[in-house]
Amino acid sequence: MFRTGQFDRVICNYCKKSGHLLKDCRKLAFKNQGNLIAHVTSSDGSVAISSDEYAKFICYQESLKHSSTPISIVANSGISNTCLVSSSSKWVIDSGATDHMTGNPSLFSSFHSHLPASSVTLADGSTSPVLGSGTVVPTSTLPLSSVLSLPNFAFNLLSISKITRTLNCSVTFFPGYCVFQDLLTKHTIGQGHESGGLYILDTSITKGISCLGVGNLLEAHYRLGHPSLSLMKQLYPQFNKVSSIQCESCEFAKHHRTSLSPRLNKRANAPFDLVHTDVWGACPVVSKPGFKYFVTFVDDYSRMTWVYFMKRRSELFTHFSAFCAEIKTQFNVPVRVLRGDNAQ
Repeated sequence: MFRTGQFDRVICNYCKKSGHLLKDCRKLAFKNQGNLIAHVTSSDGSVAISSDEYAKFICYQESLKHSSTPISIVANSGISNTCLVSSSSKWVIDSGATDHMTGNPSLFSSFHSHLPASSVTLADGSTSPVLGSGTVVPTSTLPLSSVLSLPNFAFNLLSISKITRTLNCSVTFFPGYCVFQDLLTKHTIGQGHESGGLYILDTSITKGISCLGVGNLLEAHYRLGHPSLSLMKQLYPQFNKVSSIQCESCEFAKHHRTSLSPRLNKRANAPFDLVHTDVWGACPVVSKPGFKYFVTFVDDYSRMTWVYFMKRRSELFTHFSAFCAEIKTQFNVPVRVLRGDNAQ
């Protein structure tokens, strides 16, 4: 609080006059009034663009009426901007607008009229009717919904706030270009370039996945950590017609056993036509009777197994002779083939 007479000694830091503070300075308030954001309202909501951006748009619109050479225009706000001519199909990326707008009805893939017709008020005070709204697909990865159609509108506005909300993406601006990125998959879904102080959407973007041909299947398989072919087909539908992946690492690391010849895989037709044998030992712990080894005989036809315990490996032939004699006595058939691993 200031006592009576103390205001005469107070000096404003902005206009250097006495009698008031900086927060009460009328000159500063008048200056800030020219920098306020201009709003474009409609029945559906509001579209806001700054005065600087609108000056660039006016420059852009005027350049369409002249030759194709770059021109320089001073807009109503007093800001000079060099503008480049653009066709009516190019989209200006606008960080201030809250709705997409276009004056080219041929861009709509679907459209519905607004009855009764609504209107919008532009930053220069002029009013433009809204003929309707619809969907525009400038690129396959950036569909624009609820785009307003304005007559005699010389440029197309892409609203940053709306596209990030509807497509769940982010937009990062760099000197000379900008990038649209999906927040869930982190894939780049679009980009734009800087031209005459404005960012223009690139509508001729090819998706990275479409560049991945069948010839690069093996490279993609390596980079993804050697997934199965079925998983590769889920990730890349263009590989649906591929029958196999020729990956040497997967062949050696994922196969269950080495393929055997059909003759070796053929099962016996009768009991004891083929008998498998193997010797196990020596056991580090000797049993009470002193056994350290055992030998098994498995009938290939019936899978019946005989086990004989041994104290020494030299007893193997004795047990084999006893096994053959038992088979001959009990079943009246000989052991025709004995298959082993050479006692390895």
